Amino acid sequence: MESLTQKEIIERIVQIRKRAGHSQADIARALGLKSATYSMIERGKSKLTIPYLKIIAEFLDVSVYQLLLGEQTMRTYSNQRISKPQQDDEKIAIIAHYMLERCAYLPHVNLNFLYKLMYLADFNYYQIYEEQLSSAQYKKLNHVPVPQKLDTIMKHMLTKKIIKRIKIDDGDYPMIRYIPLNGVDLRKILASEKQVMDQVFDRYARWANKTLGQFIQNDLPWQATMEGEVIDYESVFYRPLPYSVREDEVIQRSL
Repeated sequence: MESLTQKEIIERIVQIRKRAGHSQADIARALGLKSATYSMIERGKSKLTIPYLKIIAEFLDVSVYQLLLGEQTMRTYSNQRISKPQQDDEKIAIIAHYMLERCAYLPHVNLNFLYKLMYLADFNYYQIYEEQLSSAQYKKLNHVPVPQKLDTIMKHMLTKKIIKRIKIDDGDYPMIRYIPLNGVDLRKILASEKQVMDQVFDRYARWANKTLGQFIQNDLPWQATMEGEVIDYESVFYRPLPYSVREDEVIQRSL
């Protein structure tokens, strides 16, 4: 996918702003900026940031992706890929099981940490292969990308004695952990899927929970999503470094 320059994105903003009858001062107020400061953004004298882009998109009643891609391009790519997956509970369970197996000996890995590792594996895989890994949908909830239905899936795994739940008392903050009771059937995981999950584990599994959370909160898919909404996989193609895992897709001339 060809990346857009900041100039091209701003041209789209100006076009939509004028079509809607808004002035620069209107958007400046929405951003909490002086008109002269916002004018510098439209003139390319100041950088357009992702947080500003989100506010502008909301003010103009369009999606961030419409500003990044344009309506015609959005239609074209929606025909090529389905970024909203049809959830496969069995596949989600297999991916969660494998990640838990890899993390079993790490004392800091609780449920929230598992969510974050799965998010990175899922979105990295989609950026590289343009296909779904686990098929999970993630909601932006309370600083954590929460995979939908995973709680129900894990309850089923507990019933089937695939995993067990343990409570670790650590001062004022007891921690709940999930430990696999048997190994994953690797025949159900593609080599490409395992490779991406292993890369995520090797890079992030030893990070502190808070540090990993802060890292994810600066990822473009997270930033482009409002609280409580489903995080759209399609935005991975606009990740800058160090988040992009597909070098030919990195926007180096844009945001």
